[in-house]
Amino acid sequence: MARLYYSFSVADGEVCAELRRRLAAWRRAGILDGEPGPRHEPDELTTTTSTRLDQADIAVLFVSRMYLRLEGGLEEELRWILDSAEREQTWCVPLIIEECEWLGRRFAKFPVVPVGGRPLEDWESADDAWTDVVDGLLDVTHRVRFGRPRTSPGPPGARRSRPRRRPVGSSPSSPWTSACIASASTPGT
Repeated sequence: MARLYYSFSVADGEVCAELRRRLAAWRRAGILDGEPGPRHEPDELTTTTSTRLDQADIAVLFVSRMYLRLEGGLEEELRWILDSAEREQTWCVPLIIEECEWLGRRFAKFPVVPVGGRPLEDWESADDAWTDVVDGLLDVTHRVRFGRPRTSPGPPGARRSRPRRRPVGSSPSSPWTSACIASASTPGT
């Protein structure tokens, strides 16, 4: 089971709740787990939050203008997540909620959802946007659990509405593509 950590601003709590709702079947199936933690005081990482960060396989960053202000203890939390992701101990997956200046940020080198960094608010269909987000997170979850990309769209009866596209920034030198190439060239996978 892959453990998720949700890093979000208080203003983005509803988006976090929607993602949890969309991932509920996968939690029940034992594919992933994770609860959003309570927001904490500025510049203070609580013991509970530190423990959750240490146990996380995947950290989902809910990227919005409010999140980028790094208030409410988010600066220390984000620093921990990015340091851990760069040491390849945790997967970092930014979820782009709205138009904001995220491309120049340290986390911009990691694979983003929805694909291409298109903000959730820019999709004509919220269901299509969330399908793309869930597909991306399930791909990362599969890599965490099995060390390789998914070869099927999910559990029996599940279907993808369209094929996955490679995210922006997934050049042959990106962590996303490197993981795909490494797993595809490993004998027996």
